[in-house]
Amino acid sequence: MKPNTGKITGVSGNMVTVSFDGNIMQNEVAYIIEGNERLKAEVVRIGDGIA
Repeated sequence: MKPNTGKITGVSGNMVTVSFDGNIMQNEVAYIIEGNERLKAEVVRIGDGIA
């Protein structure tokens, strides 16, 4: 199974918005990777290729 990837499009407080290709599900666990940092996240809302 190939992992889904996306691109960070915005940050507001503790909420991160990403654009993505592929399929994701609400409440799915995700990881935001920036450099050597890996932050655990949860998909809260999905709409038109943006979560």
